[in-house]
Amino acid sequence: MKLLAKLPISVCMIAGNEESRIACALQSIVDWVAEIVVVLDARSTDQTEKIALSFGARVFREPWKGMIGQANSALEKCTHAWVFGLDADEVVSNALRESIVRLFAPGNQERDSFSGFKFSRRTWFMGQWILHGDWYPDTQLRLFLKERGAWGGKEPHHKAVVRGKTTTIKGDLLHYSHSSLSDYLLKMDSFSRRAVEARDIAAAPSTGFTIAVRAVWRFFRAFVIRRGFLDGTIGFYLALSQSFFTGHRHWSLREAALQSSTPRLFGFSTANK
Repeated sequence: MKLLAKLPISVCMIAGNEESRIACALQSIVDWVAEIVVVLDARSTDQTEKIALSFGARVFREPWKGMIGQANSALEKCTHAWVFGLDADEVVSNALRESIVRLFAPGNQERDSFSGFKFSRRTWFMGQWILHGDWYPDTQLRLFLKERGAWGGKEPHHKAVVRGKTTTIKGDLLHYSHSSLSDYLLKMDSFSRRAVEARDIAAAPSTGFTIAVRAVWRFFRAFVIRRGFLDGTIGFYLALSQSFFTGHRHWSLREAALQSSTPRLFGFSTANK
């Protein structure tokens, strides 16, 4: 689909050391969006800033404020009415781009009826696209009116929270999150620890049995109900690993709750007495 002019959309991105991936992300949108805003972690030491600037992005180095705080800082700097949230490890597919172009075509009144638009995200993992289980369609709300939306959710993940109606459009956002199996395991462990740090320990499961049920349910939902088995051995592994990290996260949360309620004597914990 040929474009006559760039669309009145600001791309909103946060990044750290992403020199190996950010070029592909920006290449997928630079020809058809009017503005690219990148808020870069001030601790970044690689060529991410230089690469982003080469694509015409407005880059801001800021101290890390968490995923949500950093994303909202980027949102505030966007100057167009419509905002598209894009991560440095994501690429807009041709099908998704064409759906967005159609929304902004002259005379198309569909855009005016909604505050935001959702679409599927497809992840590349261990040499194949994951098309089932908990990883697909992984619907994302990423295109929305700035005045009606903000980034919310729970650390370490951020998601768009929009006032008004939303709908789903065709096309996938392509996700290249995990460069290797070890990278995936390390990231999952990091997410689990950060999720525990960010959550209220009052919500911790009360028994080990409850945790076991949640872990088993996570596997059954991903592998059977959401047909992860259709992704073969990798689908089984993903369901199993998600089950493990679900149990690990809730067990860590329960341990934190127990430690916080342990009686203390003269300022010292009695947990090991």
